[in-house]
Amino acid sequence: MKPVKLLSAPNFYSTNSDTIIYSNNFVFSFKEVDRAEKYRVEYSQSYDFDNNVSTYDISDSRLLLSNLPVGTTFVRVQSIDNLGLKGPFSDIFRVIRNEDTQAPPIFGDQFSRVINFTENSWVTITGVSEPDAKITVDGTIIKVSNSGEFTSRVVLSSYDETITVTATDDSQNKTTKDVRVAQLSEDYLFDIKVNGINIDSEISSISSMKTITGKAFPEMEIELENNDNKKLVKTDSQGRWGVTMNVQKGKLSVTFRANQKSSATLTKSYSVK
Repeated sequence: MKPVKLLSAPNFYSTNSDTIIYSNNFVFSFKEVDRAEKYRVEYSQSYDFDNNVSTYDISDSRLLLSNLPVGTTFVRVQSIDNLGLKGPFSDIFRVIRNEDTQAPPIFGDQFSRVINFTENSWVTITGVSEPDAKITVDGTIIKVSNSGEFTSRVVLSSYDETITVTATDDSQNKTTKDVRVAQLSEDYLFDIKVNGINIDSEISSISSMKTITGKAFPEMEIELENNDNKKLVKTDSQGRWGVTMNVQKGKLSVTFRANQKSSATLTKSYSVK
């Protein structure tokens, strides 16, 4: 019978014959060979393929190599025709797995602040990490763009809430960051006491010197104005504040301001009689 010409060895897509990975899985792919019925892929930690060789016959031109050890794995492939005849092996492809101990970063303005303020009952968390990282926001997996950006809208369950964001790479290195969010609400901020007694809308001026206290959030300032008398006080690290001032008949205005751009200013007035 006439001699049969063996199929040629498959070529790689890349001109480089090696690659560096940081996970234990790698997709080995190559160019298809005309008239090839299937391909035989072999890989081993030995350059001569004389020890612990794994062999796979596949019909596709790609194969997932799983559980690769740290170090170098050598891979080669050959074409097989419809008669079962095997062509020559390809050049040897090297997969070099390094140990990845560097956790993916998480960047964003919200992560650098002590507290983030919102007027709504929800907040949008935005940030940037590695494109291949798995991002979760309070345990929910969030889609990451090709540039590493992510966005998630979180409904708040309290006035003062901490949202946890994690970034995990293929080597299971993990970065965790918390975002503290405060909802600016009159119900929470205007729980004010005068001389230890809660006030609603009216204050007695029987005693002109008043000790006014309340609790808001860190990094806020409170302005109190009664006629021509003004007082400015800042909250402490726990959000507490207090001031003693001379209160006369008329109107006492209390204004809360967050030390953050685009944050709301909340004001409420009390009658002093």
